[in-house]
Amino acid sequence: MCRRVKNRINVKTEPKSSHEENLQSTEKDEPTDEDSKEELVNNEESDLFPWKELESLVRGGVPRDLRGEAWQAFVGVKARRVENYYQDLLDDADEDLHDESSGRAPVPEICRKQIEKDLQRTFPGHPALNEEGRNSLRRLLLAYARHNPAVGYCQGMNFFAAMLLLMMPEENAFWYDFGRHD
Repeated sequence: MCRRVKNRINVKTEPKSSHEENLQSTEKDEPTDEDSKEELVNNEESDLFPWKELESLVRGGVPRDLRGEAWQAFVGVKARRVENYYQDLLDDADEDLHDESSGRAPVPEICRKQIEKDLQRTFPGHPALNEEGRNSLRRLLLAYARHNPAVGYCQGMNFFAAMLLLMMPEENAFWYDFGRHD
């Protein structure tokens, strides 16, 4: 909710003295970048998407079965997806040498070792993180380390990535994470 709407709500609910009413009428809210973006979205897309209905549904709680799909929609996974990019990252992550044609550096060995250590620590005993689930988590973390070498891998990413894998397919989890960070 933008600042001006919040201010209007507060103005309606708080009792005021006569001098406060005069002061308020002379005050002007300066629009912020966030307000401008919200107004633009509200003006352009109000006919296209029922934002009020969505807000009320989200406030009521998104059903567990639909959370992954809702998260993907909010981040714009479909719009961010680049054909074969994730698979190329996985192929490149398997190579130890720098691939001049891709222009990307290899995943540092320290990242690989830390990912391998953390795989066993990630939700131990969870049925979805069996051998296949851990392989999926490994691929997701290596692909992100390859995609963003400035960050690479840091502890804690494994838990977030595993939670995403519980909610959505592997490649969608990558695009969700990519969209959230970048």
